Amino acid sequence: MGLSLLSRNLDVPTRQWRIDHAGKIDKATSRALIWIFASLGVTASIVRLIFRIRSQQRFFYDDVLIIFATAFLIAETGCIYHYMDRMYILEAVKASPPIIPTASELIALTYSTMWLNIYNSLGWTAVFLIKASFLAIFWPLTKNMSRGITYYFWFGTILTLLSWMAIICEPFIQCPYFGVQSFKCAFISKKSQYMGLSLMVFLLDIATDVIIISFPLFLLRIARQMKLQHKIRVATFLCLSVAMVIISLVRISGGLYTDFQGKQEFSFVWSSVLLHIEAGVGVMMGSISAFRSVFTGHRSSSEEEQQRPSFLSRLMKKLRLPYATKKLGTSGNSEPSNQQLDQNSPQTRVTMFSLRRFIRRHNREPGHTTLESIDDPQDHYHNFVRQGYNGAHATGIRNDLGERESIPRPSENTDVST
Repeated sequence: MGLSLLSRNLDVPTRQWRIDHAGKIDKATSRALIWIFASLGVTASIVRLIFRIRSQQRFFYDDVLIIFATAFLIAETGCIYHYMDRMYILEAVKASPPIIPTASELIALTYSTMWLNIYNSLGWTAVFLIKASFLAIFWPLTKNMSRGITYYFWFGTILTLLSWMAIICEPFIQCPYFGVQSFKCAFISKKSQYMGLSLMVFLLDIATDVIIISFPLFLLRIARQMKLQHKIRVATFLCLSVAMVIISLVRISGGLYTDFQGKQEFSFVWSSVLLHIEAGVGVMMGSISAFRSVFTGHRSSSEEEQQRPSFLSRLMKKLRLPYATKKLGTSGNSEPSNQQLDQNSPQTRVTMFSLRRFIRRHNREPGHTTLESIDDPQDHYHNFVRQGYNGAHATGIRNDLGERESIPRPSENTDVST
């Protein structure tokens, strides 16, 4: 009786205002947060995709997982946007004092459980796909680490998979009804089960985040000679992962409220919006393409890493400016021409072939030429070997070779037997 009078005494604007502000986050703010984090996540994923195609022209396992995570983020965004009005009505019905739903609102709430379960499945799948993408990055590193770390990696992988399955099943365990029968779940009868399952979701999410954070910590502990820039990148990754943990803490701690029955529950609006924020931040975190070079760049002795030019070197080459770097293993006093010499390049093979022609003089002796140098031509070769295949000396020999090969050969009338 009192609830009916309360519902009648509310005018339409006041009633709508209470519905729009039923959750801990009002509807306008929720819509803004949803589109902001969805746009940031999708934009970061597209930038990563373009960068991967243009720079490396191939995809890795983590790239595929991030693409799927982005697709789930887009689907989850459309789902929560479609479900938002009913979510706020459901929140207002359970608020204190409650709002009595109209007939049309009751019909709309009939499928609220279905949409809530779909949204949770899409959102949590996007989050765990991001976690799986980082496990895909860490997987090659376990081959060169101790057996204990390898076992720890597989333990984290299996725990992540089981956690995803448990979190996906949690809403169906809370309310296994759909349609009109879903109203049975409107009033919680087993509070201990509800709070226990909600706490389980929180702990599994935190546990998997901590496992992912621990791998960079192992890397920093083992790779003590890692360069400062790589340590900064790892620290950035840790900060982003810690941000994911903070979002989980905020979702579980700030979502509790007291309903009109005096019971503690988790806000649908709060939990749903924070899940969307976590998914958007996760896609942004996974879309940072520099993470691959973080975990492979510390192996400076890798041949592939040495032969791959950096972005700065490519930029300087485009601008036709000299650029010297220590990544190729040269000394600090080497000239820029040292960086351009490669043993496997065609230019080097031509230089060595010209060097052999210069030493042997086309199988002639030094005295067979019309113009004779003061120095013995083999001195250049010995100097070349003593310099340890230095690029600057090799360039000088090549220039000297060019001058000697341009010397006119003896005419046919010249007696070559003397």
